[in-house]
Amino acid sequence: MRTRTRTWSGAAVRRAAGAAVLAAVVGLASAGCSSGGTRGGGTEPSGAIAAARAKAPSPAGEGELVVSYTEGLTAADRESEAFLRRNEALEAVAAYVNSRVALPYDVPVDAKSCGTTDAYWDPTARAITFCYELLEQVEPAFDDSPAGLVGLTQGVVVHELGHGLIAMNGLPAGEDEEEAVDQLTAVLLTTGDDDKEFVTGIVDAWGVPAREDARSGTRTAFADDHAVDGARFHAWACWVYGSDPAGYQDLVSPAVLPEKRAEGCRKAYTKVAATWNKALEPYLK
Repeated sequence: MRTRTRTWSGAAVRRAAGAAVLAAVVGLASAGCSSGGTRGGGTEPSGAIAAARAKAPSPAGEGELVVSYTEGLTAADRESEAFLRRNEALEAVAAYVNSRVALPYDVPVDAKSCGTTDAYWDPTARAITFCYELLEQVEPAFDDSPAGLVGLTQGVVVHELGHGLIAMNGLPAGEDEEEAVDQLTAVLLTTGDDDKEFVTGIVDAWGVPAREDARSGTRTAFADDHAVDGARFHAWACWVYGSDPAGYQDLVSPAVLPEKRAEGCRKAYTKVAATWNKALEPYLK
């Protein structure tokens, strides 16, 4: 039986204002035609997972994120698969991570039909599963912004990798692993990053569910303990902005990071980075 950390739940959240600009990154999210193959049930690993298990951990940190697709089981799933392939969303975020992080072994990113709205780090398989159903649930929020849907997809993968880095390397998570992952990913995304549009696109896309909550006055199903709700989103956006206020100036806006909140972000990031830079240093290229 599969074991997993926490799960994502999806909901048809309404489209919010704000553009996710990812022009410099080839589609960060979704695409293509189906690849054939089987779903890979709950007890049998997919080919990518089996290959990763067979590879011994490398003390030199030569592992990489390895993307694979299993053919969607429904027409809707196959449409999501095609979107992911066509835009090379998963491939783009894998390339981004592989250029920065020294993983101890190959980590599969397995896109597949799951029968539920989900995405998760599987500590037994040492793999990230991205379910086509998740894309189907959040798509209405990005009806006019495929780039935003790509950004959200990539943010999900990076977040799940954060759980994986904590598990694989025994990094400190404290009492609240979700907050630890938020901090870790903010530092990871901004360390040695010259392509601000990649990170800006993820931040903007993740703000859509948070802005929906603020506008409606209710908590959407998407904003569970594994998604970024309003308070967590603004803290995360603040850390990213605080890493380079000039480079991330575009994040300062009423919809993403209010100007008053932005004033203290440099100090907030410095505090977070002091902890995570040291913890991440052995695993960064």
